[in-house]
Amino acid sequence: MGSTKIFVIQLREVFKSAIYVIIGIALLILLAYFFIPKTTDNAPEPSVQASSDVLYAPGIYAIELILANAQVSLEVEVTENEIIAVRFSEPDERQQALYPLLYPAMRHLSNEVIRTQSSEIAVTSDYEFTNRVLLDAIRVALNSAQTAREE
Repeated sequence: MGSTKIFVIQLREVFKSAIYVIIGIALLILLAYFFIPKTTDNAPEPSVQASSDVLYAPGIYAIELILANAQVSLEVEVTENEIIAVRFSEPDERQQALYPLLYPAMRHLSNEVIRTQSSEIAVTSDYEFTNRVLLDAIRVALNSAQTAREE
């Protein structure tokens, strides 16, 4: 025949187990919050300009970036209505070795600026500080192109 089994559970053990479960869930939520990449898709879509609108004075606009021990020249080439190229004028192997994130970030930004035809793009978390510095330089060059157009 079946024997009846009686379990005695102390209330203190129930509370400790509940607290451990709550702490575990909180840790899982924190880990998910910190390690799941945040996507920001708020980059503006390229706008279609009328062909009679002149946005820039055509030319190549250079901006000098001063890094710790080196100087890098960033060039933005524009026509009247579009951004054609964003590049470093004279890439140096020594600078590539000293600043390994600079050139991959520049390739990414160059592609995005040409694709969107704007310097208002979302900064990726991969090279966040480097992207911000390069985007600021690109904005200065584009502002120079717009100012030259107005003169």
